[in-house]
Amino acid sequence: MMKRILLLLAVLLTACGAQSSPTTPVPSATPPPVAQAAPPPKTTDTPVPSPLPPTPTTPLSPTFVLYRDARGGFTIELPENWNRRALPEGVGVTATAFNATARYLLSLALLDEPLSATRQAQIVEEIKNSLLDPYLVQAPDFSAASDPATGRYVLRGTATLTGTPTTIEVSLEQTDAGVLILQSWLAPTQLWPDFVDLFKQPMEASLTVDAAALRRLSP
Repeated sequence: MMKRILLLLAVLLTACGAQSSPTTPVPSATPPPVAQAAPPPKTTDTPVPSPLPPTPTTPLSPTFVLYRDARGGFTIELPENWNRRALPEGVGVTATAFNATARYLLSLALLDEPLSATRQAQIVEEIKNSLLDPYLVQAPDFSAASDPATGRYVLRGTATLTGTPTTIEVSLEQTDAGVLILQSWLAPTQLWPDFVDLFKQPMEASLTVDAAALRRLSP
């Protein structure tokens, strides 16, 4: 079972065979009849299976690169080998793992008045539905809660997406400067604990937002 995202186990299979050279019969005089000896028992070669490479005990350490919004709204460190694309509308970025097993979305906006908890829940639910829309969804199981201390609203759960058990998280918070920070994560459920430690937490910790730049960009 793959324990670390991006871990590839290469098993080299080798096969070898031997060919026997045909022999040319030599004509000879008919010998006198002799007793036939019993043929030797047939033997079969039992192939020795190639040993699997040992599973590394040291976790992978992904390499991050700084992504800087072209308009100066934010910076964030993203995995070096992920595909990155600025949002076509608004301020933000999407990032996808090279093998498409994990996806991240960041969207920023400025709102002077406080966002109600009801509206937070509506926005998060809409984002969750848009994430699931491209897939065949089975067994969805989600729950949501708001942190009174930070005002951060988080929806998290699991669903089988086109045959793959997947964990999805969507969060929305509003800073004291009025910046709305929307983030969503999608990764295979069996990888989720390691994914949080190796990718999610470092990426969230690296995010810096320039509220003044966002205000200049606001219509």
